[in-house]
Amino acid sequence: MGRFVLDVGGPLTGSGALRGRVVGVTETTNSFVDIVGAEQTTLYCILEADVTPATTVRLGATWADGKSQGSRGLPTHATGELLDISRSTFAGADWNRSVTRGTEVFADVTRGFDNAAVLTARANSFDRKRDGRLAFANAPYDPETGLTWLLPEWRIDTTLEMPFVLGGFEQTVILGADYHRSDERLDRARNDELPLALFDPDYDLPEPAFELDRFDLTEYDEYGFYGQARGLGDGDPRRAPRVVEHPPVRPADRRGRVRERDRRPGSPPSSTRSPSRRRRSRPMPPTPPSSCRRRRSTRRRNSSSRARGARSRSG
Repeated sequence: MGRFVLDVGGPLTGSGALRGRVVGVTETTNSFVDIVGAEQTTLYCILEADVTPATTVRLGATWADGKSQGSRGLPTHATGELLDISRSTFAGADWNRSVTRGTEVFADVTRGFDNAAVLTARANSFDRKRDGRLAFANAPYDPETGLTWLLPEWRIDTTLEMPFVLGGFEQTVILGADYHRSDERLDRARNDELPLALFDPDYDLPEPAFELDRFDLTEYDEYGFYGQARGLGDGDPRRAPRVVEHPPVRPADRRGRVRERDRRPGSPPSSTRSPSRRRRSRPMPPTPPSSCRRRRSTRRRNSSSRARGARSRSG
């Protein structure tokens, strides 16, 4: 099990008008199930050229080659009860395999205009072929014989797709058209069933001689037109920024608060409490009687006279 990636890219000329990139990926995976595993290799290449200051052309291709040996699971008893068997058991043959090869070629042209309009044309072709030979469980487990029956099958799947997109963008209007054609062909063949002892499996089973005797062919064309109109949002760089003028800031009072009549529109009030929660001013307590005022004043005079008398006696 492992994965290796190679990614190389950059300008191919001193001016940077021609750029290229190549990516290669190789990956191998294994499984706890016997025989099961996969290998995948992918190669991606692209060239990008600035034909003019406003026109960019891209041309690229992707090639993929994959080989795998998969499993369709284990059979059960005729009652649907699961088997008490090792999870590494493989219900198939060692010649089970699926080989998939795919090639995609794509190209697009982008043209910009002085009024911020952009015209894009894009086309790509995808061709894929899968050749699969496998034997999978096609009957429940028989406890008397200890066997299950495998159904050999050979399948060839071929797909060809040719999408094409033409879209333009002018200010706040998007217009486009797309076309897609696909041809799919599936050839397959099946042979006589093969026995397999699940609790003592021998995956070295004879591979039958397949003869393709049935196929499915699907061809379809799709095309459509689309459009959209939208306004420029506040975050769009092409929209002119709004200028908001505010009155000059008034000086604060001695406590650092700005008077309400000098506050900017929209600025928060000086108090963090909402107006409905502000404390109401409490009334001042009533003025004490004049006798109390004289008594407190007399105490202050007596205390000061004692202090003078103490200083005169000490002197």
